[in-house]
Amino acid sequence: KPGLTNGVENGYARTVVVTGKWNLTNNQIVGALGRIIVASGGEIVVGDGATLSSVNEAQIVVLPGGKISGNGSIVFTNGTDQNLISYNGGEINVGTFNNNGGDFYNYGTLKATSLLGGAGNSRYYNHSLISIQNTGEYDSSSSNTRVYNACQFYCSGNMRIRNYEGVQGSSLICDGQLMLSCSMDGTSTKDYVGLAAGALVQCGTLYNNNAIWRGPASGGYAVLDVRDSIVFINNNIGDFSQNL
Repeated sequence: KPGLTNGVENGYARTVVVTGKWNLTNNQIVGALGRIIVASGGEIVVGDGATLSSVNEAQIVVLPGGKISGNGSIVFTNGTDQNLISYNGGEINVGTFNNNGGDFYNYGTLKATSLLGGAGNSRYYNHSLISIQNTGEYDSSSSNTRVYNACQFYCSGNMRIRNYEGVQGSSLICDGQLMLSCSMDGTSTKDYVGLAAGALVQCGTLYNNNAIWRGPASGGYAVLDVRDSIVFINNNIGDFSQNL
């Protein structure tokens, strides 16, 4: 790709493999075609106020046995390239994790105080455990987050997402308010929740703004468990009745 990132020509691929401990006290930017790979036994510590940023579809990978920790932030500024998939097979535990406009695959443990995804098509694919405190307290930084969950997703506070899909045996548990609401992302795709047989969505309160809920078409039931109340429900809600 033409141009420069921090004075380095974007046409040159750069890969950093972390096998020891790397303490980040200032911001670190991974430019186009760049890769940061945390190997087994390696760790990146993102300190308070520091941000590890992937720009122009660069890649961050945590292999099994690797770790990214600290109270700082991880930000994917312009999403991820299809050939440079960002992935966690180890452990990530940070203050803010922002998948802004790309795909992120979790096969390990992903923990964050805030999980964000502001741009259109900010997709999280979870095949293990994601545990967060909130998704940005309902601001625009989480309004277009799409979650595809094949395992366990926990939120101890409030959560706002655009779309959610849960496979058989998956669970989404939000102790606070679960808000389904999109912003104007330039697409005509409706907000929706799609649940396979045996999938669970549990929340304290439900705020449903024009999202369509669908359970399995046949062969079993999915469960929506609202522990407190439905605080808002749009008139054009769609179909709540399909095997839920």
